[in-house]
Amino acid sequence: MPQSCQIVAFTGADWKTGTRRQLLLGPTAKKTHHVQQIGYNAGSDRQAFASPDPLALLIQLYETQAVMADSFRDVMAREIDEELRREQLLKLWDKYGTYILAGVLLVIVGVGGWKYYESRQLRASQMASTQYLVALTEFNAKRTADAQRTLEDLVPHAPPGYAQLARLRLAANDAAEGSTLDAIAGYDRIAKDETVDPILQDFARLQIAMLKFDTVTFPELRNQLSPLANDRSPWRYSARELLGMGAAKAGFPDEARSHFQRLVTDRQAPPGFAERARMMVALLDEAERAKAAPQAAGNEDKPVAPSGKVDEPAAGKPKVAPGTPGTPAGAPAKSK
Repeated sequence: MPQSCQIVAFTGADWKTGTRRQLLLGPTAKKTHHVQQIGYNAGSDRQAFASPDPLALLIQLYETQAVMADSFRDVMAREIDEELRREQLLKLWDKYGTYILAGVLLVIVGVGGWKYYESRQLRASQMASTQYLVALTEFNAKRTADAQRTLEDLVPHAPPGYAQLARLRLAANDAAEGSTLDAIAGYDRIAKDETVDPILQDFARLQIAMLKFDTVTFPELRNQLSPLANDRSPWRYSARELLGMGAAKAGFPDEARSHFQRLVTDRQAPPGFAERARMMVALLDEAERAKAAPQAAGNEDKPVAPSGKVDEPAAGKPKVAPGTPGTPAGAPAKSK
C-alpha cells in the first residue's frame, strides 16, 4: 500500500451506534463511534483527515440527485419547447409557404423589372441628349432644315423632358424666322398640354405675351402676365418688365412706374432687370416733368385781371374819352 494513503474503516457496531446517537442527540452531540485509522504519513506534516458524516453524505447525495433531476427536467422542457416550435413552424409553412414563396418571387421580379426599366430610361435619355445637342449644333451652323428634322424626330420618341425642350426649340426657331403665327401656335400647344412641366407651361405663356406685345391691348396683356408676375413664379422679373413696358406704351405711367419700382427694390432681381427698370423710372420722371413744364409756362403768360375799381377823374378835370383810331390817346373829347 502507498505510504501517502490513509484508510478509514468502520465496524458494523460503530456504524449503528454512531448513527443511532446522531439521530437521537442531534448534530451537536459528540460522536462516540470508533474510528480505526490504518497507515502513516512518513516524511509528511499533513494530518490525517477525519471520516465524513454518513448522514451528510446521504443529504449531499440526495441534493446531487435533485440537482441532476432539475437539470434533466430543464433539458427535457427545452427539447419539448423546441419540438413544439418546430411543429408550429411546419404547420405555418404548410399553410402559408406557397404565399411566402410567391411574395418573394414577386419582390425579386419587381426589383429586377424596375432596374431594367431604369436602365432603359437612362439609355433613352442619353440618346435623346446626344440627339438634342446635335440639333443645337446644326442650328449654330445655320443648317436650320437639318436641325428641324432632328428635333421633329426627337419629339415623339424622346423621354418627356427632351421632347418638351425640342418642342420649345422648334417654336423659338419659328419666331426667329419670322413665322410669328406658327410660333404662337407652337407655344400655345405647349401651354395647354397638361403633361408638360408647369414651369415650361409658364415659359410658353410668357413667350406668347412677348410675341403679341405689339398687337394686343394692355388689358389683355395684363391678364396674360399677371399670373406670371407673382412672387413665386420663376418668370416674375420678365413678366413685371413686360407689364411696365406695356403700361408705359398704353399711357399708364403710374402703373408702369409701380412695376419698375418693384424690380428696382427687389434685391434678388438680376442686375440687368434692375438696371433697365431704373432707366425706365428715370425716363418716366423726365417725361412727366416735360409734360408739366408747358402748363406752368402757360399759366405765367396769362394777364392778371385788376382786382380793384377804376379810379374816377379828379374834380375840375375833364373826363378822358376812350381813344379812337386817328385820335391821340388822352385827348379831350369834342363838345357837340
